[in-house]
Amino acid sequence: MKTSNLKTTIIKYLILVLAVSFYSGCASKRVVMPVKSLNYEISHDAGNPVLTSEKKNSVAVKLLNTKLGKNQTPAFLVLVGNRDNESFVIDMTNIKAYEAENPLMVLTYEKRKKEIQNAQALQMFSAALGGVSASLQAASPNYASINGYNFSYYDSQQSAMAQSLVNLDTTAKLENIAASAEVQLNSIEGILRKTTVNPGEIRGGMVSLRAKKKIKYPTELKLLVEIQNETHEFIFAMQKPNNK
Repeated sequence: MKTSNLKTTIIKYLILVLAVSFYSGCASKRVVMPVKSLNYEISHDAGNPVLTSEKKNSVAVKLLNTKLGKNQTPAFLVLVGNRDNESFVIDMTNIKAYEAENPLMVLTYEKRKKEIQNAQALQMFSAALGGVSASLQAASPNYASINGYNFSYYDSQQSAMAQSLVNLDTTAKLENIAASAEVQLNSIEGILRKTTVNPGEIRGGMVSLRAKKKIKYPTELKLLVEIQNETHEFIFAMQKPNNK
């Protein structure tokens, strides 16, 4: 399998990760760049570095976010080309990452999906609870004071209108939460999942990382892709612009 074919296939996979364009990190003070090595070639696609390693099999890694926001870690598009005569399976267990000597979490599709769904459930519960509280308040009697005398009264029309507004507001909040969750779920569709790579094929997906503790800059990130008893190592420098 030629390197050019592997790089060309990256363009097709970019369709899967357009929904995660937020990874580019706008007002960032931290940058990520590949470190030159004899173990891989460095090229660029749409301004982002692509590192290609050729061994028994081919691995191409595209850095999706060259700039990082606070507490943000890099994300990659990883493609594996089968140059062998036998099929093999790849998933997130083939990926390892380290910041200095500290292991980074490699986030699976299942984990991200569960996190998004749990956050959605919590937000919906909070919104529904707030709606119930507001509805009860809207249904409460009104209080007035005339000539020093305090009394309560109930205005059914005013109460019905207030409850109707509360219901509309709660429904809108729940719909917004559901829509936001759907966008997030769509954004992780490109994450690398278990797949078989047949001879001559290229398969892969997005790889997201998460630091277990605060990252101290400058530092180095190593991304390891292990395929059929061979390791493809990619190295990136993570630093602030004023680091030399």
